[in-house]
Amino acid sequence: MKIPVLSKENMKFCAGCNACVGMCEQKCIKKQGRGQPPIFDLNNCIGCGKCVEACFRDKLIEMIEIVFNQVWHFEYCDGCGKCVDACKRQCIIKKETKKGWCDGFNIFFDVERCNGCELCMQTCPKQAISIIGAPYELSNMERLGMHD
Repeated sequence: MKIPVLSKENMKFCAGCNACVGMCEQKCIKKQGRGQPPIFDLNNCIGCGKCVEACFRDKLIEMIEIVFNQVWHFEYCDGCGKCVDACKRQCIIKKETKKGWCDGFNIFFDVERCNGCELCMQTCPKQAISIIGAPYELSNMERLGMHD
């Protein structure tokens, strides 16, 4: 999936015009104070790139390809389905099976749709999901366009 990133370096040059805020139909970009760079919340981002097109200052926002690797720890999972309900992008599929690894069900992740928001991980009461590895090294704060 491609996600928008306003790097720390590019934040220095952002005029805070908020043109990108108005272009985001998913309402993933929030204004801060006047002259401050926006905050990106990628939970609903669809990777359309309209924020990149809206940036007047030499395309400070970049679209990067990123893949998150989800790990399902089936030995901890009780099949409650809270992760499925929490995923706004519908990346998690729970399939019932006659003979599965975990009492008749398996969990599958659609890595192409995942934006690494970690809602599934945070919602799981058994800590049965891990999200690891990203080819582009960004902390969660940087990925969301927030300051340290």
